[in-house]
Amino acid sequence: MTVWFAVLAAGIVSYVLRVLPLVLGSRVHPSEQAQAGLRHAGMGAITALLVLGIVGILQPAAGLPVLPVVVALGVAAVCAGLGRSMLVTVVAGVGAYGAALLVTGPILLGQ
Repeated sequence: MTVWFAVLAAGIVSYVLRVLPLVLGSRVHPSEQAQAGLRHAGMGAITALLVLGIVGILQPAAGLPVLPVVVALGVAAVCAGLGRSMLVTVVAGVGAYGAALLVTGPILLGQ
């Protein structure tokens, strides 16, 4: 029941957000700050999903090494802060994760 409620609510919100500009037309003029916020809303939503996924990875029950994840996040955050593209940010994060896993793998596995 909760899943269907969430799906229905997401559909309604999505529909309203898509129809609202058509209905209001030129009667509403958002400020520059509002326009800037709306431009970055999609990336904010993706970031929120990413954070939730990483919190799940960092749980002790996940059994995954934490240090490589933290290193990858740091490198990706620096790339994003420098204004690099999404592709560069993801590739840099994946590369940092792999490098950190190679370096810390033997230590984490007790070898």
